[in-house]
Amino acid sequence: MEAKVELYKTEVTELHLAESDFHTINGKLMPNKAATDRIGEACGVQFIQATCQVSTEICDDDICGKRTVFRAEAQGKVRMPDGSWRTSTVDEYEFDPVLRAMLDKNVTELNEQTKKTVGRTILEYTKVARQRAATGARLRVIRQLTGCRQPLKKRTRQSPLCVPALFRILTTS
Repeated sequence: MEAKVELYKTEVTELHLAESDFHTINGKLMPNKAATDRIGEACGVQFIQATCQVSTEICDDDICGKRTVFRAEAQGKVRMPDGSWRTSTVDEYEFDPVLRAMLDKNVTELNEQTKKTVGRTILEYTKVARQRAATGARLRVIRQLTGCRQPLKKRTRQSPLCVPALFRILTTS
């Protein structure tokens, strides 16, 4: 009878990221959604589906009034050098289409006159709000597990980014 032995292979991926793969925040560079996804995929980040969910909450305040806010949760894991899994915390992300539209249109209070200005934008954001909340939570998990929380300096961005990943290989002995 043959016994199966678990072996782990380390693989290093070199990612070449362009200037367009970054957002500039206070003179420093943060990877955008596409770049963060590539980093997570190269590191072998896997998501735990049982904890990935999007829910809605009703909020009511004086600034925006009564509205629906989308709240997403996500959790992931990545394989460690000893073969065990490192699990992230459950990260949350909240997306409020009304508040986001008000920020984008530079509106400070929602009333009948300003509703005309931001109404179409609120509708557009509401159509994709569930996905934007889920994406925000997922990106937070990737940043947590890969250590991409800190912005890069411009000179660092020019060199390729090397990310490690561990993969399990089943062999028989």
